[in-house]
Amino acid sequence: MLEATACREGMALAIDLNLRRVKMASDCANVIRRIHKEDVLGPYGQLVREMKATEQGFDSFVYAHEERRSNGDAHNLARGLVNVMLFAVLNLNIL
Repeated sequence: MLEATACREGMALAIDLNLRRVKMASDCANVIRRIHKEDVLGPYGQLVREMKATEQGFDSFVYAHEERRSNGDAHNLARGLVNVMLFAVLNLNIL
């Protein structure tokens, strides 16, 4: 579910930046497979349907699966974000 949400947020960022041609890469093969399917059900089906409808506003929007080892920057960014969020939660609990 988190990977599908991350893809949707990436799409929102592309809209905010007024990008017309986008390649969305994810290391979650399941999300990419579901995006390419016609009939999307399951726990994040609504997110995928929303993304498919939104992609029509772009000149080009391509979804691609990349292995985690080639996705090092995104993995490190996500790990850093989790650490920042954990630090913030722990500090709030101390106060």
